[in-house]
Amino acid sequence: MHERDAVAEAAVTFAAAAPPGVTEVTLVIAPDVDPDIASEVWVASTAGTPIAHATLHITIHYPMMACFGCDQEYTGDKLAVCPQCGGDGLPTEVVRTAAVAGWVGDGPA
Repeated sequence: MHERDAVAEAAVTFAAAAPPGVTEVTLVIAPDVDPDIASEVWVASTAGTPIAHATLHITIHYPMMACFGCDQEYTGDKLAVCPQCGGDGLPTEVVRTAAVAGWVGDGPA
């Protein structure tokens, strides 16, 4: 449920501050957020706003991980194994559940 709230908050916050003429928005989500649900929540949250018809692009951000066995750094979700030794790792960065990472528009910035 927190995924829905995070996407809705990102959508409402961006919609309130977006400049005129936004035609595309890039939303970055954590690996545990379902892109289909993120899209549905975005559409519902932006309905009736100036960005309601902007094309939504969703990108999944996989955090940097550090392997316990060999100290190799790699990207992956919490279940990803180290590509070098097959060991377990731990995320070394915090990934926001959902955030607007960029936008494209045809109006004044």
